[in-house]
Order: sequence, then C-alpha cells, then structure tokens
Amino acid sequence: MGQIQGEKISQAFTFAASASLSSEINLSGFNLHAIQCPSALTNTTFTFLGCDVKGGTYQSIYDDAGTEVSVTVGTSRCVSLTNVALALAPYQWIKVRGGTAATPVVEAAARTLGMLSKA
Repeated sequence: MGQIQGEKISQAFTFAASASLSSEINLSGFNLHAIQCPSALTNTTFTFLGCDVKGGTYQSIYDDAGTEVSVTVGTSRCVSLTNVALALAPYQWIKVRGGTAATPVVEAAARTLGMLSKA
C-alpha cells in the first residue's frame, strides 16, 4: 500500500560510532520538514550528500550559489529544514554528514536520529 497524501512519517537514520556519514535515507514521495536529534550528539553542523539510486555514488550537495547545503543542529531538539528542503528535493536518496565536505566530524558513539517528513 502506498503513502496517504499528508501522512506524517518519521524515518530513522543512524550514524555508526566513529563515522561521519549516516545510513541512506529514501526521500522518494516525501516532503522534508525536520531532523529530530537525540539527547547526545557530537556534531553541531550537518551537510548532505545526494544520489539517484540506493547504494550509488553519493556526492556533496551545494546550492546554486556554490555553498554547501548545511543545517545547524543540537541535542534534544527538532531542527526545521525550511531553508534546506528545496535544495534536497531533487534527490531520491541522501546521506547526512557530520561536519562539512572539507572537515567531516565523526560521531563519538552510535546515534539514531529521525527524519520527519510528510507524504
């Protein structure tokens, strides 16, 4: 059965301990709204990588001004993706990176976060 239009979805994604890249997140059919952060988090900035197929070659996402798409995050909060959602919309698959392409930051421990979306 498909998604019901307007249905709210929370997709879990994870960072392994000592990893700067998250697991893959399937955005097909979803509008992004927020990232739900856990009570413990090493990173304060997330950037994004996109791909058109699961398991494909992910590339860093930049906006049309040449700036890496990023969001500031913190512990125990939901972070709205209002300014990021349009830049991520073309991608079916994304990964979240701790830090930036130039300076990735690894998570000190395994973390599970939520990508809050609407179908």
